[in-house]
Amino acid sequence: MIICDIKNTIHNITFVILIDIFLGCSHKKVEIGGVYSDVDLINEYDNPTFVDTITLKKGVLLYEFQGGLAKYIPPKDSLCVVQYIFNRGTKTTAIWAIGTEKDKRIIDLLEWNKMEKQY
Repeated sequence: MIICDIKNTIHNITFVILIDIFLGCSHKKVEIGGVYSDVDLINEYDNPTFVDTITLKKGVLLYEFQGGLAKYIPPKDSLCVVQYIFNRGTKTTAIWAIGTEKDKRIIDLLEWNKMEKQY
């Protein structure tokens, strides 16, 4: 009887852990200032369509949709920012982050629907 109870307990714990993993991995909202790994971003948006590194420094030319990065241009030296572009259906998401593969801080984020006019 004790062995059956232990097996049932182990199965119940395993089930709860699996449910927690699936629910815990469900899409968590990516926010500016938040810290995420590349895996977190892929889980939220799927694989990026485009990844690039932008070096922010005095005199750098940014595209209009990158305008939010201007405030991060350091007065001296430079700052490397990773730009991710994710396309899912008609929705495009651009994310700019600094840090390592496992520890990226989101410094700016922009989402738009390609089917709607953008002003």
